[in-house]
Amino acid sequence: MEDMDTHERLMGVSIKVDGTSFATLTDSTGTFMLNLPVGVYSINASSMGYQKFTQYNIEVSSGNDRIMHFELQPETAQLEGVTITVNRSASASGTDMITPISVQKLTSQEIKSNPGGNFDVSKVVQTLPGVGLSNGVGERNDIIIRGGAPNENVYYLDGIEIPVLNHFQTQGSSGGAQGILNVHLSKVLN
Repeated sequence: MEDMDTHERLMGVSIKVDGTSFATLTDSTGTFMLNLPVGVYSINASSMGYQKFTQYNIEVSSGNDRIMHFELQPETAQLEGVTITVNRSASASGTDMITPISVQKLTSQEIKSNPGGNFDVSKVVQTLPGVGLSNGVGERNDIIIRGGAPNENVYYLDGIEIPVLNHFQTQGSSGGAQGILNVHLSKVLN
């Protein structure tokens, strides 16, 4: 459990499971533990000063620990007024060119439950708004997002960049015929 902006671990966040009496609080390291029966649940996280966050369709299976990652967004406050002063001797800094324009996070449950996705991350991404196919047919996993090029996309698994997401890539492209990620073992894909 962490702050979405600062990535600071959050203590004392209330965790509740919809439709049940299961609830707990995060400890000083921002972690929590719940023992739930096998099933699919919606889990709420709330804390003072943060917007309530719900993760839906969390699948709990027998014999496996389910690791979840929550990022809470701070609530905005209405200010009475703001005073802006300018220091002309300070230099301006440009934005980091690595900063992504947009990020879409998908849980393994969303990937598994997507109709027609066939447990393939790229096939699921192709159904998102603003995403097009490079060849227009869908037989390959090359995707174009908002008019960009297929090699301008990046995938992360648990915060680690995945440079090659597909089997059978062709030179100069980013997609192949089939994805290589096992969504049954992955947690969150950005």
